[in-house]
Amino acid sequence: MSEQHTPEPWLVSKRTVFALNERGTNIFSALVQDAHTSTEELEANARRIVACINACAGFSIEELEGASLFNDSISAQDEIDSLKSEVEDMKLIIATDTGTESAVANLQQQVSHLVDMAACEKSNAEYFKSQRDELIENLEHIAKANWREWDEGVRSADAFFDWAKSRARFIVDTIKGTAK
Repeated sequence: MSEQHTPEPWLVSKRTVFALNERGTNIFSALVQDAHTSTEELEANARRIVACINACAGFSIEELEGASLFNDSISAQDEIDSLKSEVEDMKLIIATDTGTESAVANLQQQVSHLVDMAACEKSNAEYFKSQRDELIENLEHIAKANWREWDEGVRSADAFFDWAKSRARFIVDTIKGTAK
C-alpha cells in the first residue's frame, strides 16, 4: 500500500520546499540545509526537489521506487527509434506502391493507345480493301467494255478511249482523295 504524501504541486522559495492547500495556507514545508553546502547549491537542490516531485505527479511511491528512469528513457528511445524506422519503411512501401500504381497506370494507358492504334489500323485495312475492291471492279468494267456494243451515237474507238481515260482518271482521283 502506498504511503500518503502531500499532493502536488509543490513550490519552492529559496531553500524552502512547501505545498499549499486549496485555501492557500501552508500544509507542508521543509528547509533544505547543510552546514557545508553553499546557499546557491542549496537553493538549486530545493528547486530540483520540487521539479522532481511535480514531474512525478500521478505515480505511486511503489512505481517510483522500482523505476529506473534512465533505463526506461533508453528503452522508450529505442521504441521511438524502432517506430521511426517502421514509419520510414512504410513510406518506402507507399512510395514503391505509388510508383507501381503509376507504372501500372502508364502501362494501361500505353495498352489503351495500342488498342486504339490497332482499331485504327483495322479500319484503315478495311478502307483500303474496300478501295481495292472498287478499283478492281472499275478496272474489270473497263476491261470488259466493248465499244462496238455502245449506243450508235457514241460507238467509236475515240469515244471508248475518252470514256476509259475518264474512268481511269476518276479511279486515280478517288484513290488520291481528290475526286470531284
